[in-house]
Amino acid sequence: MKIIHRLTFRYDSKIIAIVNELGIPFKDGFICVCKIAENDARWHELSELLKPFDIVKCGHTLIAEFSKKELDTADYLEIVSKWHHGYPEPSDTIMGFMELTYNVQNYCQKCGIGAFQKAPFRFKKSPVWGQRNILQLNWIFDEYFVKPEIWREVFEPFGIGCRPVVLDKSGRELDSVVQLELTELAELNDLDDLPFDTCASCGRIKYLPITGRFMPPPNKTSAAMFRSNQYFGSGASANRMVIVSQELFAKAQSAGLKGVSYEPCLSKQISN
Repeated sequence: MKIIHRLTFRYDSKIIAIVNELGIPFKDGFICVCKIAENDARWHELSELLKPFDIVKCGHTLIAEFSKKELDTADYLEIVSKWHHGYPEPSDTIMGFMELTYNVQNYCQKCGIGAFQKAPFRFKKSPVWGQRNILQLNWIFDEYFVKPEIWREVFEPFGIGCRPVVLDKSGRELDSVVQLELTELAELNDLDDLPFDTCASCGRIKYLPITGRFMPPPNKTSAAMFRSNQYFGSGASANRMVIVSQELFAKAQSAGLKGVSYEPCLSKQISN
């Protein structure tokens, strides 16, 4: 695993001078972006020089880059959307689609935990897939939608069902997209060092998003695709981690699934 530091900052000639002096490439503009590997000898010097600007604290993201061996030997991997397309409808307010799509009896508006799906998701229109064949909606980070043929080829053989998706205005079922039906939950382990928040309103725990490391390992399960029992997110956003088995990962790769990336969960093969 390689750790990449991604720094973002508003254009500042003093910061630009530091980055240029160290010979670190960056994307110029009103908002500048600089990426540098943690094992790059210039990272320590850069982080020290930027301390007066508070960038490393405020505009700093860790990105983990995994080797093919790490991906191919992990028992389980988190599947991460690279394409968020559209919004759940009606999208004029958060509670607009929530009350139509979810049972919100135990939902907490402060932390986002507690809703359970009761009805099909509603799209404004049929997805324009292009070269991609799997997507997530904005605001909904633990549900996946795929082309029907991709469901049949990749997911159905692993016992993963699907749910219909409908048009918002008419309620007509779309024939170009289905929702993957994820029914299993699994407990994640090794979370003791992860920061979390306890909701002041409902008292439930939500872990902050994990970056720059292997994902926590789940309890062993027979399900090929499932969600974590724990919630992740910040503010009023809460989602469960979506995890796939090594076998499903290999099948998705061979079938050319496009629109997602993967982050391996820690396992014996990796730790050794």
